Amino acid sequence: MKNERPLPAFNDPSAEAELHGFGGAQFGSPELPGSTWAEGNMFNYPMLWMPNCDLETAVVTDRVWQNGMPDRLRVFDKPEDRVLQEIFYNDAIRRLQAIEQLTLPPQYTTVPNTGAFSRFEHIWGSVLFVRQMAEKHSITGKDAVRLQLRTLVSDVAHTYGSHLGDWMFQGVGGAENQHDLELKDYLETVGINDILRKHGFQPEEVIFPDVQDWVEADTPDLCVDRVDYGLREMNRWNSAVREQAFSAEDFTITPDGMLAMTDQRRARIFAEGFLLLSQEHWSEPTHRFMLDMLILRTKLFYGEGRAPRTWVFEPLPKLGLVPLHEIHPRDLMYVTDPAQEQTYAMPDLGGHTLQAIMSSIAKYRRQYVWPGREQRIYHYMQQYTDGQAYAEVARSGTYKPLEHDDFGSFRDEYPATLPSGFAILDADQAETTRNSMCLDFPQPPFKYRRIDPLVRTTGSFNRLSELDPSYADRLAEHKRTLLAPKVARLAIADPKSLDLMRSIADNVESNWRQRLAESRRMTPEELRSLVSVSAREIYGTYPFMTFFHF
Repeated sequence: MKNERPLPAFNDPSAEAELHGFGGAQFGSPELPGSTWAEGNMFNYPMLWMPNCDLETAVVTDRVWQNGMPDRLRVFDKPEDRVLQEIFYNDAIRRLQAIEQLTLPPQYTTVPNTGAFSRFEHIWGSVLFVRQMAEKHSITGKDAVRLQLRTLVSDVAHTYGSHLGDWMFQGVGGAENQHDLELKDYLETVGINDILRKHGFQPEEVIFPDVQDWVEADTPDLCVDRVDYGLREMNRWNSAVREQAFSAEDFTITPDGMLAMTDQRRARIFAEGFLLLSQEHWSEPTHRFMLDMLILRTKLFYGEGRAPRTWVFEPLPKLGLVPLHEIHPRDLMYVTDPAQEQTYAMPDLGGHTLQAIMSSIAKYRRQYVWPGREQRIYHYMQQYTDGQAYAEVARSGTYKPLEHDDFGSFRDEYPATLPSGFAILDADQAETTRNSMCLDFPQPPFKYRRIDPLVRTTGSFNRLSELDPSYADRLAEHKRTLLAPKVARLAIADPKSLDLMRSIADNVESNWRQRLAESRRMTPEELRSLVSVSAREIYGTYPFMTFFHF
């Protein structure tokens, strides 16, 4: 890093000017900076939303839910919370402090502020939201704790890169639930099931019980998980949503035990923000290409017989030194994102070529494309955030789509993809313009995510799409956009680099499959040891949260 000065405290409002873009006088030039974690437009002012976790007292200060009661999460608040406190200090939970919720590390993100977002932040934020809703609805004692436990443990089995571990083993467009399928066995291995039993909870009543309710529900319903990760990301880059200051007061529980919203217009704002998460980020084609390249990078790494540079079994000498290159990649992916990034820094021509391609494409998207998209999104959202404008939408049953000319500006809107060497094409375009200097990467649709919230009306609850027919049209438009077949095209002028990339693309899958076939799974004792060491490998080149003691 050019400047070795320590960063200002992330929770200090007086540091906002210094933090803004990490590009002020204290941190170098404000004009299109380089590509260290603090530059390259990877972050801007919403980093002040970074949570603080006091590890000594188990208190999480979470600004997403700061407007509710309680306003912060004191993990051990009442005698019945002892089970939560014990789980808080479990190694499998601490490891999540350095697991990227949205898969990509900051240098490969296409939207600022979508890196340095940990699973730990999400699971404890969800616990706080459950606690606030339980307080509102007079749910107390063991019943309240059980609901908190259900949301707390549901994501514990994610590998580094979160859904990367699903796509690696289930393919893109699959169920994305490999972490769910392995959850019960993993919780048994790492000791969390024993903690549950010790405090009078059976794992079966906490780990995905067969119930549809406000904590866990199928799409398009709201549930705790969907609301927390959705609002948490919206606050990071959708300022129109962030300005609404959503809180637990915007949500209620129906007589049937489902999660609903209390106001139609605010429900439309929240729902629009949620749809934009997939449209502008999760399934946006350039971001999809980043994910495809990360999958390729990871399969290349393991297909070459490599393993993370991480740990030895110091506390378990009877195991001796375990040759990690013989271990199944699924188990090795229970390291942390910083540990894996450190491993990727080792000399590797193919892997580093992929990383150079990724960083240049992502940086262009963040620095040039995103500012225009951000302004377009803000103007688009005003037809819902402005009360009079939304009254007209509701009256007419029509809305202006995101790409309407009214929302754009020729001055800020750059070409959507890097002008040299990279393009996103429709499937038909790609078919008719193939040439030998290009590599094409088809993009099958991801798992389709949307919401259609229940909204409280006079005496009942109705779907937003029933109350506002224009939202039904918006859902149809959103689905067409996300399911349209796209192809990412990479043009490489240098013949040597083209041959290298073509060789990787042609051979990586067979080498990956061979590694899987020839590897052994870890014993429970080995996996416990890996998770224990991973809980200490949470520090890397960028912070996920602050750890101040108050």
